[in-house]
Amino acid sequence: MIRIETEDLWVVGAFHGAWNFFQGPILGVAVSGTNSGALIFKSIPTQAYEWLNGGRFGIEGSVMSLTLHVALFGAIAVWIKLNKNKSKIICESTK
Repeated sequence: MIRIETEDLWVVGAFHGAWNFFQGPILGVAVSGTNSGALIFKSIPTQAYEWLNGGRFGIEGSVMSLTLHVALFGAIAVWIKLNKNKSKIICESTK
């Protein structure tokens, strides 16, 4: 959706890089199963509730991540729809 809206693949790469940076160095969780140095928080994976915290794979493999992505997808879809409607109204009023 970001690629469709911005028409720029670099923005998608920047968003993905920012997401990985936020997870690893900021939150201190494993990113796709690899541990990185934690700068602010340190997350220690536990085997209890792996469905919730992603276990050793990291937060990307959790229900929390799925919930966040679905919410962001919905918010971006609504934002795109509202902006498309606004641009149609502006274009029609200038005719």
